[in-house]
Order: sequence, then C-alpha cells, then structure tokens
Amino acid sequence: MFGIVRYSYRAFGQVLKGEAAYGSWNDDRPGPRRLLTPQDLPPIEKPTYGLAQVVPIPTGARPQVPDGFSVERVTSAPRKPPVIREAPNGDLFVADTMFDAVHVLRIAPGSAHATRDEVFASGLKQPFGIAFYPLGPNPRWVYIANSDGVVRFRYKAGDLKATGKPEQIIVGIPPYIVGGLAEWSKTEPADGVLSGQ
Repeated sequence: MFGIVRYSYRAFGQVLKGEAAYGSWNDDRPGPRRLLTPQDLPPIEKPTYGLAQVVPIPTGARPQVPDGFSVERVTSAPRKPPVIREAPNGDLFVADTMFDAVHVLRIAPGSAHATRDEVFASGLKQPFGIAFYPLGPNPRWVYIANSDGVVRFRYKAGDLKATGKPEQIIVGIPPYIVGGLAEWSKTEPADGVLSGQ
C-alpha cells in the first residue's frame, strides 16, 4: 500500500527531450519527465514480440519514490490487478483478472500488512474496474466492470464478501480485439462511476 506522508505540488525535474529522453529502467526514478515526439522515434521496422521475464525482487530492493512518500508491500499474492480501490473504511478492493475475482484486503491500523484476504466476488470475467456508490462514508453498492459488462453487488461498510448475487447493469460489451488478443480498458473514477479510457 502506498502511504502518503506529505504531498507537494511542486513540479518534478526538468523535461528531457530528444536523445536525452531515452533511457532504461536503470535511469527511472522520481523527478525526470520525458517528452518523446514521433520525430524522436526510430523508423518502423519489423515488429518484435517477447514476453517479459519475471525475476525475484533482490533483497532490500525498494521502489524509488519522491520525498515525502513511502511504499510498503501489502501482499505478495500472485495477481494481475488492473485496479485497486480503497473502500471508505480502508479495505482494499483488488480486481484479480488472473482468477476472475475481486478480493478484499483488510489492513490493520498503522500497518501495511493484510490481516485478511477474502474473495468478495468470484465468477467474474476479467474484472478491471471497481467503484463504490454513492460516494461518501456509507456506499450501498460496489460496481464491478468486467470485460463483457458491468455488475453491482449490495454493500455495507466492512463487508468482506458479497451478500447476494450480482445485478447485471450492462450486458454484452464486446472486447476490443488487437492482434487476436482481447484487451480490456483501464478505468478512472468519475464521481463514483466507472468510465473506460
């Protein structure tokens, strides 16, 4: 979970342009911004495809974050979460596209470690969006966007499991097909409503 200790509105670093904007993960850190224009890119050639290789995290390695921010690992469960939403009571709702479920992680006060990891809803289809409605401390619904539609579950603060069957709100959204692979959208909260980007 990301803990914000202090937030500053100051701009981070200068904008790197042209050749200076190129770099690798070795160069990544908070601050630098990179501006690449179409003219900066190499000519289009034969595409190459490859899978990223997952490697163990080195002992003591931590993400670099701006001053005033801190990062701690909440869970090491193997999930592919496209979205994590915080419920008003502090529980973390995690979309799990790997197992077509939404998990709830309960974090102890003053800690970053999950004391509970429960499946809130399963039998979903590549869930990618989560929103609470109405906004505020006592939402009555959890909306979950799947790759083929939107469902909602009744909710009261502190629920670790859905208490009823899903109510289908939107049905039959066809997946966007690129290169033969179905892709699903990212979400941005907009007044508590799921919106594709």
